[in-house]
Amino acid sequence: MKRCLGICLVSILSGLFPGTARADYSEQLFRSVEAQAMGGAVVASTDDDLALFLNPAGLAGVKKLKFRFLNATIEASNDLAKDPATIMPLLSGGISSTLINSLIGKNYYLRVQDIATVSFQGFAVGVIGDAQAAIRLINPNSPTGTVGLQTTYGLQVGYGDTVYKFAKKRGEIRFGVSGKYLYRAGGFHQPSVTDILTLNMNEIIGDYRTYGTGIGIDTGTQIIYRLSNKFTVTGGLVVTDIGGTKFSNSSPSIPPNFSMGTSFRYKSNDIVATLAYDYQHVLDSMDWQKKVHLGLQLKMPILTLSGGFSELYPTYGVGLDLGVAQINYTNYSDELSSLFGINPESRHMITAKVDFVF
Repeated sequence: MKRCLGICLVSILSGLFPGTARADYSEQLFRSVEAQAMGGAVVASTDDDLALFLNPAGLAGVKKLKFRFLNATIEASNDLAKDPATIMPLLSGGISSTLINSLIGKNYYLRVQDIATVSFQGFAVGVIGDAQAAIRLINPNSPTGTVGLQTTYGLQVGYGDTVYKFAKKRGEIRFGVSGKYLYRAGGFHQPSVTDILTLNMNEIIGDYRTYGTGIGIDTGTQIIYRLSNKFTVTGGLVVTDIGGTKFSNSSPSIPPNFSMGTSFRYKSNDIVATLAYDYQHVLDSMDWQKKVHLGLQLKMPILTLSGGFSELYPTYGVGLDLGVAQINYTNYSDELSSLFGINPESRHMITAKVDFVF
């Protein structure tokens, strides 16, 4: 047992590298629509195939063979959802100073993503394809801001297992690790005022065609203790992208993220209630409010209701389970600055899932 716990501790601490301060704007590659609905608190509560991307220790909870054929997500900022017609000229290359002026003062963000996984007995293999675009300009007299187009796709493989069991089947300690091989092109950057005013699209958008490769490792642990047949308490630690997942081109790297969390789960017949709390980006230089994630989920046979606070901004979501197919909607806000309350961006997420469990 001591050796297993030592391996877990070393693996977790290996992610605590210097230089983990985040830039003002950095997009997370994968967000679970269900976790985001409950404030993004997921470190301790994840225990299905998507733990591959969130905390691989949760893969120890995967017992049956599962094929997830579809996990398609469309995510859009509130400004884009309310007024998609404004940016339509961009699709046909109709860039003009009038269009640029109409974009100033608004946050336009779009993500399209799909994931497929195969999981069984603690193992999981997943493929991911992700495309993101953003236009956020301020100050009409001297326009500045963040603009970008970024695509990422790749393969991730992980394994989670129980390394220690408590007496009388009271609980267990889980450990997991996953590796990823990613391709990425483009990114988000801040073009100069001159480039924006002269409509220099090569500099405004940047190089979004040249792909680079990157290899990353995630590792985590969970401690599960059953207070009774109905009530379970779980604690978790995870380090994603240990040391930073860097790409061979100029695309932005994925910074390491050390997070910890706890969850309380109550199960009665077909109803499961989960209360979860995460303190994420523990080592990063940002306001503490941006690190706080808290949420509650009530899962019933067909309907799932969730709510919480992500970075202290309210979140809510609803899900419908139709058997092999599920659909979820979530609304949350992402603080684009490293300081709380400066530039929150309200977003809508819709995810459609199709899976088979044997």
